[in-house]
Amino acid sequence: MKRSKNLLLIILLFTASQMVYSAPINLPSSIEDLEGQIWSHEFTSSPIEISAGIEIDFVTKRELDELEAEVKGNFYTAKLLFLGTEDTEKFDWYVNFGQAQDIEYKTAILGSDVKFDLEDEFVWGLGVSYAFTSKDDSLQIGIDAKYRQIRGMDYNSVTINDIAYSKSQLGGKLDAKWKEWQVALLIGKEFDYFIPYVGIKYSDVDASAKVIISGTTYDAGSTDSENKFGMFVGCSITPIEQISIKLQGRFIDEEAFTVGILYKF
Repeated sequence: MKRSKNLLLIILLFTASQMVYSAPINLPSSIEDLEGQIWSHEFTSSPIEISAGIEIDFVTKRELDELEAEVKGNFYTAKLLFLGTEDTEKFDWYVNFGQAQDIEYKTAILGSDVKFDLEDEFVWGLGVSYAFTSKDDSLQIGIDAKYRQIRGMDYNSVTINDIAYSKSQLGGKLDAKWKEWQVALLIGKEFDYFIPYVGIKYSDVDASAKVIISGTTYDAGSTDSENKFGMFVGCSITPIEQISIKLQGRFIDEEAFTVGILYKF
């Protein structure tokens, strides 16, 4: 593959500048055209290609529809992709699993500023991507749909008007929930060994939190996203033919930035 250092620098600077924030969008593997060995299982009629990697997703702001609520947090996950062959070669099926950390839920309840600081918890997700175009087309077009969930999140503490209450001081059902789903359409173009891309997405969340402190119930209820449509920009860099490095920013409906690396076996 040819190298283009100046163009690479421009793409990196542009992507890094978009640190403004739903779950990361998956660039279909058939667009990246990574090369690797093929794993075959005796119970399959055709071989299945597998890729594995990690994703770190920093969500610095997600506005919710009720009570002027905002959520932020970090997601550290492993990712497994199962790539179809022959008739299904343009599809990716994938799963994410790992840990959600530093989840913080801010809102206004009963005239008070309330901040829920949540414990680290297991997060999982699944999705499917499809490439509408072939590798030889001048522009690459794809679609991605996914779901991500955290359940049973417990509290580290809750702060009411700058007064912090530890977990032992809280009453009621001590768990919060986070569910999100999205569909994204992307368009990109290959330049030597990397692909910059942009797109639009529809995404929504369902979040809830509730505690009782000194007999007063602070219930954020169940609420969804304030903005459901957003944009994203990113690039995939392939320094060698089996590895891709991913950078992505998402904005309007949220403020988030994702970095990741993927290896094709």
